[in-house]
Formats: sequence, structure tokens, C-alpha cells
Amino acid sequence: MTGTKSPPKAVLTCLVVAVIAVLAALFTGGSKLRETAFDWMLGTTPVPPAGDIRVVAIDTKALAALGPWPWPRNRMADLIARIGADRPRVIVLDILLSGPGRTDAGVDANAALGSAIASSPVVLAALLNDVPAETAPKPPPPVLFAGQPAALRPWSAGGALWPFEPFAKQAAGIGIGSLAGDSVGTVRDVPLFVTVGSDIYPGLAAEAVRVAEGAAGFILTGRSQLTQTAARLEIGSISLGLPTEGSLRFRPSGPEDWAGRTVSAGDILAGAVGPGTFDGAIVLVGATAPELGTLRPTAANPVTPGVQITADAVTAMMAGTVPLRPDTAPVVEAAARSLMAILGVFLGWRLAPGRSLGTAGIAAGLWVAGCLAVLHGASLLVDPASPAIALMSATVISATTLAVVARRRAAAVVAQFRQRLAPEIVDRIVSKPGVSRVEGERRTVTFLFTDLEGFTAMALAQRPEDVVALLQDYFQGVSAIITAAGGTIDKYVGDAVNAMFNAPNDLADHAVRAIEAAQQIQKFTEEFRMRPIPHSLGLGRTRIGIETGEVIVGDVGGDTRRDYTAYGTAINTAARLEALNARLGSTICVGPAARSLAPSLRFVSRGIHDLKGIGSLEVFEPAED
Repeated sequence: MTGTKSPPKAVLTCLVVAVIAVLAALFTGGSKLRETAFDWMLGTTPVPPAGDIRVVAIDTKALAALGPWPWPRNRMADLIARIGADRPRVIVLDILLSGPGRTDAGVDANAALGSAIASSPVVLAALLNDVPAETAPKPPPPVLFAGQPAALRPWSAGGALWPFEPFAKQAAGIGIGSLAGDSVGTVRDVPLFVTVGSDIYPGLAAEAVRVAEGAAGFILTGRSQLTQTAARLEIGSISLGLPTEGSLRFRPSGPEDWAGRTVSAGDILAGAVGPGTFDGAIVLVGATAPELGTLRPTAANPVTPGVQITADAVTAMMAGTVPLRPDTAPVVEAAARSLMAILGVFLGWRLAPGRSLGTAGIAAGLWVAGCLAVLHGASLLVDPASPAIALMSATVISATTLAVVARRRAAAVVAQFRQRLAPEIVDRIVSKPGVSRVEGERRTVTFLFTDLEGFTAMALAQRPEDVVALLQDYFQGVSAIITAAGGTIDKYVGDAVNAMFNAPNDLADHAVRAIEAAQQIQKFTEEFRMRPIPHSLGLGRTRIGIETGEVIVGDVGGDTRRDYTAYGTAINTAARLEALNARLGSTICVGPAARSLAPSLRFVSRGIHDLKGIGSLEVFEPAED
């Protein structure tokens, strides 16, 4: 569309409104779209190596061998003791051990379990609820602020279900094991910190890392300039950015990743696991059997055990591959959406549809590639979807709107041409727009010339606007008759119309068509003269001359304007015949050549007349029906 006129203001207004609508749609529905895009992006990153992370699964196999859940506390004590014998860095029970639980007759199972917990560094799980409960059995580890305190808004709950107090007092730590999902339950983040009442507690994954690192507490160093997040979290030797929500976005793993780090609890209790399996490892114990109801959907798997989600979070923290969404990302993305939308309007406006969409697609692809590069290089999450969609949507809307405008303009131009040219000629031009010039040729053509009697004198006595309006209506009627008959309007000269038949398109009965068109023009003019305005202005009769002959026709003119016109004696003859009507008192004068090509029509001879520059010839007038 390069080089076209600027679209009208109304069109630009529509484009602006459309772009605003696109941006508004992205803002209102952007969260789900963005999170889905992040899922895809994270899927392109490698799963962090499991390293020393182990999962002990209370799976269907273990339940079949050892009985239904919950197991007696002495069995849990045995499980922890067997794991602890390998001296792991920490054992994390992703299980709520609330109350005294089941026990075997005559066995102090709670004492045995408490002793097992005390013998190893064990982290117990608590679960959030909205019911204010009694004070936690163990105070949370300290959260220290270095520098400007971070403005965190972590997950908050009124209360929690705490582990059995005797166990809690023996544990190395307590972490919140609750996981939040989105509107359809998909888990994408794990909480690193939550507030229970007025206290800040660590999430289960964060507490597992703290105990594994041997850290006394957590240190928040204020806003992180490196990752543009709310704070920098220090846990022993581990340092990572912490967003305002106090949560961690993890790269979800799938069943193919779980196999290498997972051991069945049944195998451990059966003595089928060799010594050293858990030496120096972070061990997470949790339910994986579907019947225990701990399966949650993630981006990688719709039925992911909660303990595997916690293991993914711990793995990411220990490997230092935590994907972060900078606090400045919304501003950057909003600016990108706006710029992309403006670019889309420009592309759709200035380029042809195919080129505009192709260019927009390349630009959108570059944005997505840039977001992937930022994730892989700096572990930062920037929305790849909404700016790209804003660009493509704006381009499509812009290109479509302007295409509709161009189509309407073209239709208007074609309609204007149809008033001056035969429909067949217009159709040929439209179907073959690349044919820019009609070469010269010899053709036998019938010419029709019209003129209004006394028009010049009448026009000088009237207001210019009345004269122009009158001619407009008159030419409209005459032109419609000529083009409907297959004729081509050569030109308008003053009040005269010069037309030709059989050029540029072939018309086998061109003389008959011209004569019948003249008769229709005669009837139209008589009716038109009786209308109020033409009658009040004193519009005269239309005189018409018609003759046929061989002429040269073709496109002539310069680079900026060309006319399809004809050269030959027949043209002058038709003009002289038109003027002869004034002397004969007739309306239509037909030359002998045209008369000979219309044997189906009846004529009245008006005698032989000498025409200036032509010579003597017999003149005919169509007979009245």
C-alpha cells in the first residue's frame, strides 16, 4: 500500500479504538495467557540435575505391602531411622503428623517416632487454614533484614494445622507444606514464606534448604538490583532473588525425571535399599499413591505428587536456577505492548497485507526469542505472548481495515468509470490492471455525438451552480444510456457528449446499438426537459449525429494522464451530422455507413447534403415507431 493516500480520520480513529481494545483484552485476560507462555518457556529449559535430592515415596506398592495409610507411628519411626542411618543433610516429612496418631498395642510409638526425629535433622510440615489456632508448638526461624526491609506480600492465613507438639519440639524445623493453585488448580509456585496470623513462617522447601545449609535463619538484603525483585534471599551459601509474593516459580518435572531420585518407602522398610543411598542427601518423604489424594496438576503433569513439587523447588534452589519475574516486568511488558501495537498499525498501514503480516511475524518472533534468551541467560521471566499478540492483532486489524477502505475506494472508482465506459471495458481493466496502455489499432467504429440546443446562451443567463447541477443530472442520464448499450464515453465537451461503439471492445451490432441508444437519449431528454428545474431554465433539445467508419484508436497522452480516443473521418462526419439537425429541424441524423449496418431498423431519408470538409452524402433519420 506504499504511496497510497492517508486514510480518513474516521479510519484512523477506528484503528486506535481497535488497538485499545486489543490492549484491554490482553490486560484483562493476560494473566492466564502469560502463565501459559511461561509454562512453555520453562519447558525449553533443562531440568536442574537432581544432585543430592531424594524422594521417599509412600506409593501404592508400599501401601499394598504394609497396609493402608495412616501407618502406625512406630513404622514411621522405623522409616526415619533407616533413612537417618545414612546421615542425610535433612529429612523433610511432607506429611502432617498431627495428634498422637495410630499405635500398636503395648508400644509407645509416639516416643519412638519422637526419638527418630530427634536423632536426625528432620523438618516437619504444617498446613494452612483460616481457623485461628493455638500458638505454634515451635517458633519460626528468624528472618533478618539487612538494609532496607523488603516490601513483601506473602500468602497469608489466619491459622495452621501444626504437627504434634512432642514431635515439633524434637524437629529441626517446621515448614508450611500447603501449595496454592490457579483458578483451575495448576501449581506453578511454592511459597518460600507465608504469614500465619502476625508471624512469618518459611515454606517447606525454604525450611528444608535452611536446615540442609545449617543456617540459623533467613536474611533478606532488601531490593535486588540484579534481578529487579523485591529482595535478595540468603540461606546459608544459597542466594536468590525473592519476588514480592514471597514465592518461588519452579521448573516442573515429569515422571521421567522422578524415577532417578525416587525410592519406595516399602523398599526401605523391607531392607531392599542399600546403605549410603541417602548419604549427604536432602530427603523428602511424602505420599505419591493416587488414593492418598495428594496429586496436584502442574504444567508438566496433571497428576503430580505434592512431594515431587517440593522436590522440584528444593532442586532449583540448591542448583541456583530459580526463574524470577522482575518487579519491573509489568511496566516493561505494558510499554512493549503499546510499542508493538503502534508498530502493527504502521505495518498494516504502510505495507501490503502479505508483507505487513510477514514483517509483524518476524518482529513477534524476535520478541519471543529475546524473552527466551533472557530466561536462559539470566533466569528472568518476561511475558513473550501479549506483546507479540498485540503486534499481530494490531497488524491484522490495521491491514484489514485499510483493505476494506481500499476495496470501497476501488469500488467507488469502478462505479465512476462505469458511468463513462462500457461495463465490459471496466471489467477488462479491473481483471488486467497490469495492462497500462492500449496500443493503437484500426477498427470500424460507430460514433455518436450529442449537443444541447441553445445551451451556451441559456448558461450565460443562469447562476453557475444551477448550470453545473443541471449538466450533472443530464450527463448522468445520457452516460447511463450509452454505457448500458455497450458504448464508451470518449469525452465531455461543454454540453456535448462524444461516444463510440465497437472500441475498445468488439460489438458485432455496434451501429444498431448506437442508433437505439440515440433514440433512448432523445426520449430521456424530452422527459428531462419537463422536469421543474430544466423547464424553468429553458433547456433545449438534444441533437445527435451518428456515423460509422474505419479509424485509428488507442491510448494517447503523457505519463500522468492518458485518454483512449479515436482519429478518422467518421468522427468529423458524426459531428457535422449533429450540427445538420439544426438546419433540418431533426433530432437524430444518421450517416449512410451507419445506416447500411442497421438493416433491421427503419429510416427516413432526409436527402443529400453537402457537409463541410466531408463532401455530399445522403442523410437518414430513424423512423418513428
